[in-house]
Amino acid sequence: MKPAKHLFSSTQNVLFIFFLSGLLFQQAHAQSPCDSLYIQNVQYSATNSDIIAITVLNENTGWWFNYPGFILYDQNGDTLAQETVDFFGIGTGVQVHHLVVNSNAQIPSGSFPATIELYTGFGDSLMCTWQQSVELCPTDSCIQAEIYLVNLDTLEAGTVYWSLYDTLGVVSLSGSITMDLIDHTHFDTVCLPPGYYELYLSPFSDIWIDDSYVLGITASYSQSIGTNTAQQNNPSPESLAFNWYEACIDGTNAIEELNGATFNVIQNNGLLIISSTNNSALGDLQLMDLQGRILQEDQSNNSSTTLNISSLSSGIYLLLNRTVKNELFIQKIFLH
Repeated sequence: MKPAKHLFSSTQNVLFIFFLSGLLFQQAHAQSPCDSLYIQNVQYSATNSDIIAITVLNENTGWWFNYPGFILYDQNGDTLAQETVDFFGIGTGVQVHHLVVNSNAQIPSGSFPATIELYTGFGDSLMCTWQQSVELCPTDSCIQAEIYLVNLDTLEAGTVYWSLYDTLGVVSLSGSITMDLIDHTHFDTVCLPPGYYELYLSPFSDIWIDDSYVLGITASYSQSIGTNTAQQNNPSPESLAFNWYEACIDGTNAIEELNGATFNVIQNNGLLIISSTNNSALGDLQLMDLQGRILQEDQSNNSSTTLNISSLSSGIYLLLNRTVKNELFIQKIFLH
């Protein structure tokens, strides 16, 4: 009997075995790029509650995930927010992606199970999927904020003093920013609970603040979307009204409102009718928007008064009442 013919020589057999084992090794240890992409945080943008920020950490070397876009879903699979592609890819390290909240979305409060998907190629291909618990509001009692001042003109050296007021007109914080002749942008850092604020620069600063300066605030100047006087087209750059985690203001870590107001509010044909619940004099009244701007004022020694709101658009406003006994109450109202 003739010996069986070998398909390969002994050398070829060895090479084939190494080739086959290499394939098996690669299959057994194949790793998706998604395995090295971690969702670090999913939270509202500090100054814009229509934006949800997803912070990712990419441990791959180089750039991956071309033209990425994230989508956030609730536990029922409803779309809560979606990213408009703004990056060529996701590079090594930390990157923050900003998703626009769906106008019809019912955003859950507190912690909820969510699904996050990452698409590449301008939404053509589903690349990665994560399922995890998400809490859009910060859980800390206050959240770090960076106050910044930008000089767009000739550099000047000196100290600029700032004060931060809450909606009750109370100075909650103050500090300073030191400008020099080297950098255009300088910072001060504070910690703020969710709330409505107004930031003022002192006229007694070393530098006269004119329209060549931009005043702003953000959670992180390098990564977060903030707000500043240029974005708001503010002709007065020495003051900035802003919301800080507005969607979280009713949470347990927000600035507490003074409840137990002793007045009732009724809307009727463009009028806001305000009346005392105990028949006492109302005192001073201020109707403010959520940026802290005073829209209507009144002082009444009677138990009721009327404000004309016909020129105001629908939305949420704040009504402040300082009584003749110097008690201060604040109430959110929805004008419609």
